[in-house]
Order: sequence, then C-alpha cells, then structure tokens
Amino acid sequence: MRHRRNFFVQLSVTGPQRLITNLDLAVDWRVHPPVHLDVGSVLAVEDAVGNKVAALFSRAETRDYLDVDAIRRSGRYGDGELLDLARRADPGFDLEQFSRSLEGVERLRPEEVLVYGVTLDELEGVKTRIRAWAASIRGDGRPGPG
Repeated sequence: MRHRRNFFVQLSVTGPQRLITNLDLAVDWRVHPPVHLDVGSVLAVEDAVGNKVAALFSRAETRDYLDVDAIRRSGRYGDGELLDLARRADPGFDLEQFSRSLEGVERLRPEEVLVYGVTLDELEGVKTRIRAWAASIRGDGRPGPG
C-alpha cells in the first residue's frame, strides 16, 4: 500500500513476472444519475468534474493538477462552481486544506508532465494559474510558496 486516506487507497500490485501495476481505489458518491451514451453509461459531467477537483484536494497527483487546470481553462465552470462540486463529491472537503493542496503544484517537475504531453512552458502556465487560485482562496493576495 503506497497511500491511504479515508475512502481512498493507492496500491502497487506485483504480478508473476515482476511487473508492477499501480491501482487507485476509491469510494465515490455520485450526485447525478449516469448519462447513457452509445458506448454505455458514463458519469454525469458534474460528477466527473467534482470528483476531479476533490481528487486534487485529497490525492494531489500530477494528473489532478493538469486536469483541474484544463477544466478551469475550459471556462465551463467558475471557481465557485468547482468548489461547490468538490464539496458535493467529498463531504470532508475543506477550503483551507484545498488551498494547501493547490500550493503543492510547486512540486511538479517537467519529467512528470512529459508523459501527459505537457511542455515546460505549459507547466509554468499551470503553476502560475494554480498559484493564483490558491492566493485567491486565501484572500490575501500573497503568493504561495515557491
């Protein structure tokens, strides 16, 4: 077990040929019923977005920062809406802790984001936008760490 929180665990499973597979397992609440498409049932977009913001709060993996930044850049949801969706997805969502999770963007390294097709310049943009959101949440205008 690599990481564990209330309803989330990260596991590394080693197969018979010594290949390691990482698994993320979580219990997630869905506010909205699934949407039915030709390919089958999928999450309602509000649930998917809320879960992604809540994942940044609870797990703060590289992909969570990139996904939340992409959601914000889409312009489909305002920051207040994103926070409301995260609160619905995670009853333990705490704004102060979320601000600290956002500040964790500083630890992202170029080699971690390359696998997602993100360049160094794009990473700097992600960091700038996420830092600004953390400062906005703190409400004091002071920059975050780094």
